[in-house]
Amino acid sequence: MASDQSAPTMEKLHERLLTMEEMEEADADQEAQRPAGATPATTPPAKRANRNSPLQFKISGLRDAVRDRVSKELSKQLPDLLAENERIQKMEEEMRELREESHQLREEFQQLREEMAKDKVAQDELNKEFGKFRSGQ
Repeated sequence: MASDQSAPTMEKLHERLLTMEEMEEADADQEAQRPAGATPATTPPAKRANRNSPLQFKISGLRDAVRDRVSKELSKQLPDLLAENERIQKMEEEMRELREESHQLREEFQQLREEMAKDKVAQDELNKEFGKFRSGQ
């Protein structure tokens, strides 16, 4: 029963819905009363620089000259950069191959160590047998 008291009834929900509809209508009425084209907070438009002034022409010309010069410099450097990139890629491939070879050599070395350990155990057993044989004579 406690949940019945705390849970909103259909009647209360309907009342809330009506209240929301009334709020939306009030907002619509306020919008209708506002003069056309007006905004709640208007700011004057920013003044634009005169693009036809001699200073603007100089600035524009300098900007274009700098852009052209940088473009030419980059164009000159491009072949060297491409060659360097190719050289780096070859070196990276060589490094991958060397890593693979190193990994294989480590595996082979580990196998040789294991074989040597087995051979040492076998040698020790042979030495013991030989020692027994000599002492038995």
